[in-house]
Amino acid sequence: MNIRSLSDALSARFPEKDRASFDFDGLQVCPDEGREVRRIVTALDVTRESVAAAIDSGADLLLTHHPILFSPVRTLDPASSMDADLATTLLKNSVALITLHTRFDAGLGGINDTLAEKLSLTCVTPFGTADEPTPLGRIGNLKMPLSPEEFAQEVGRVLGTHVLLTSGGSPVLRTVVVGGAAGDYLEATLESDADAIVTGELSHHRRLLAAYRKKTVIEAGHFGSEIVFCEAAERVLLEIDPTLDVCAFSKTPHEVAILP
Repeated sequence: MNIRSLSDALSARFPEKDRASFDFDGLQVCPDEGREVRRIVTALDVTRESVAAAIDSGADLLLTHHPILFSPVRTLDPASSMDADLATTLLKNSVALITLHTRFDAGLGGINDTLAEKLSLTCVTPFGTADEPTPLGRIGNLKMPLSPEEFAQEVGRVLGTHVLLTSGGSPVLRTVVVGGAAGDYLEATLESDADAIVTGELSHHRRLLAAYRKKTVIEAGHFGSEIVFCEAAERVLLEIDPTLDVCAFSKTPHEVAILP
């Protein structure tokens, strides 16, 4: 399978029509569309470190969740911007880049399905805002009611990360899950029968509103809530072609310290 055919297979599984209106992703760097794909590195972000991991491992493709070249680029001078530097580095080393952003949030087996699976939710259905072409989030039930504190501990344990809890004060049985930044989803959560929302990050004022409306918010961080991309992407890639060699770059691109 070459770069172009793999890109087409991923787009068939996660159609462009399902991505948010603001979004732009897909085959973003393509040194040679006919190059055979044998090794793929998955990562949440296109960074100096994930690009180096792809190059050093001899990968043919870097597959990430977050796109680069999101805004118009007028030059590929490496000194002009981070995106130009990363794109030209990939080109010089013959590594292609495919990104799958909001359509992978929305798609079957994508980020939010994987989060729901990890949290062992039942009766899971799509959950979204009125203006989305396809709902990105999921809503489902816990196996048993948990206090906000117990549920926050479980989320942290399952995702292997620190979490920030804003307690709604009541037991949680039904929850929304939306990886990443989910500000637009809070209003929909407040109007739903969910007791909580698990997400990456919300603003301070949205937390205050959730507490006022007695809804629990659990924030696992943007990285912490979406690094499941690597696991979900590997599963999808091996369904497309079981002979692929897929490895994950799952290190956070910056140092995070939680101090007293």
